[in-house]
Amino acid sequence: MKSYDLDPKSTDVEILEYLERRGRDRASNISKATNLNPKTVWQSLQRLTEASLVTKDEFDIYYVTDEGKKIVDKVRSDRKMKMKYLAAKIARHVEELDESEIDTLEKLEKEISK
Repeated sequence: MKSYDLDPKSTDVEILEYLERRGRDRASNISKATNLNPKTVWQSLQRLTEASLVTKDEFDIYYVTDEGKKIVDKVRSDRKMKMKYLAAKIARHVEELDESEIDTLEKLEKEISK
């Protein structure tokens, strides 16, 4: 098993969080659901598999392991990590935001800046 350095801004955490919520899925479905590039998803899944945070069955369906669930729980429970994860996730999907979502983010930014 390869060691895993947790970076809450990485797509790895987004994929782990998705799999933890969903239970299991194929790489192509993960890419569609997260709006991440298929190559990015595949590379993340390879890293996560090497670190034993996800497993893949004979039908190419990925599952999050207990260790992977611990990573997701750590990100959710640590306020600073959670904020970094959410900010990175928003940044990756910024082009998909509609005007009302942008307005909401602007209001949130003003609240945080007070």
